[in-house]
Amino acid sequence: MNAINNKEYEINLSVLTLFEQYQFGETFNLYRNEVIGLAKNKGLYTHEPMDFNLLEHELDARSKNTVKAMDTALLTYPHIVKCLLKKAISGIRKDFSVHLPDCQVYIDLSVDYSLIPSDFYYDKFFIRKLRSLNLTKVPTFLNYQLITHYKNDLPYFINFVRLAIEEHTTELLDAKKIKIYYELLSELKITEPKCDTLKRLSIKRTANDRLTALNLEQTVLMIALLQKEKFILSDEILSDSAIADLFEGLTGYSCNTIRQSLGKYPLLITNHHSKALKSFLTNLSKNVK
Repeated sequence: MNAINNKEYEINLSVLTLFEQYQFGETFNLYRNEVIGLAKNKGLYTHEPMDFNLLEHELDARSKNTVKAMDTALLTYPHIVKCLLKKAISGIRKDFSVHLPDCQVYIDLSVDYSLIPSDFYYDKFFIRKLRSLNLTKVPTFLNYQLITHYKNDLPYFINFVRLAIEEHTTELLDAKKIKIYYELLSELKITEPKCDTLKRLSIKRTANDRLTALNLEQTVLMIALLQKEKFILSDEILSDSAIADLFEGLTGYSCNTIRQSLGKYPLLITNHHSKALKSFLTNLSKNVK
């Protein structure tokens, strides 16, 4: 499947907000509050509404009441909301905190943000995304989510989706479609992603062939180190399959072997591999002046 970074199969607020607003307008306030909760939790807000490029002519420049003028302008942009952000500083004692004055912030409900499983209200947003899709696209969506965000852990993913459906059936889902969702879920299988991000190399790597400076195990350790130091995206955003796909094209090692090794990289931390990795990094640093 070749749908990496495709908003159609990500749970992206810029796409989902439009659907909720026009298809479920009567319950949009519930969705609005969920996005506000997520935005506050993730820091997806601004203190200045002009940061959203509100047109200056929408403001009543002659008005002495700037707040009122700003509120009037915001009516033109229903996807932007003004709300209060409560702040508190934890004290030394666990039962003590200092509360600061509430802070006024602005939130764009249609911000270009794709949710990940650890996000606030993730299960509800997942079900909202599921119901927004044409049934013909549901299998692709489920496969994409399984590979991209659940590392092909099929039992865990199926359990999550089933529980999410059960939890939000009454509130969000059409009972007629639930049976279809379960059937599509039961047909879901682990599919090895095609390693086509970069053109495949027509070579077969062998141990110690020295075509690249690091062997397979050391390459996997390097990938893990790059993630830990945030040089590349974390495994919560970029799946092991996607990373392996990329590094196959760069190193010639099999993407399937890299993917499988990434799941057990702590076992690869031996004196031999650590020494080789340190030597590689030392040589690399010599080129930086």
